[in-house]
Amino acid sequence: MLNILEIPAVLAALAFTGGYVLAKLGSLLGRRSAADAKKNDAAHDKQMRGVEADLRVTRKTLEQAETELEALREERNVLREELDECRGQLKKITAKASQLGAHLQEECEKTQSLRTELKERAEHSIRAQIQIRDMETELNLGNTSTGNVQVEIDQLIAERDEPNERLDMLKEGAGGGSTDDQQGKAKRQGDAVLDG
Repeated sequence: MLNILEIPAVLAALAFTGGYVLAKLGSLLGRRSAADAKKNDAAHDKQMRGVEADLRVTRKTLEQAETELEALREERNVLREELDECRGQLKKITAKASQLGAHLQEECEKTQSLRTELKERAEHSIRAQIQIRDMETELNLGNTSTGNVQVEIDQLIAERDEPNERLDMLKEGAGGGSTDDQQGKAKRQGDAVLDG
């Protein structure tokens, strides 16, 4: 099958061959004279038959070339239609791709915004947990300190009450002896307890 670019060359060659054959035929017919015609009738007829055969071959080749050209034109039209259809589909795909790209960009921005918000919330939550731990530590320390202070206060109260109780016991237990001696002894025992 001929290429679309070769068809004009083939048609030109056929036209040239056809013109050449017709020119030869006209030249042969014009030169003919009565005397030559008789002499050369047989050769001339043979030449004419050869030219006619060439003309028939040329016509047949021309018809084949025209048929191929027509087939190529139809094929070209089909290809143009397919190309137009492909261009239309490409435009639709390009528009859809642009739309999807814009949608993807929007979704990426939303995702980034959500990530930022989530990060801020996580930081806030961590800070709140740290503050809660610090407060718990302070409360535990406060409770411990309060408990230690209370224990020390109880010990001091017990230590304070113990000499008085001993003094009272001594007063009750020592019915004889002077009161001043008993008080002096009790006072010395209380001081000794406090010092010890």
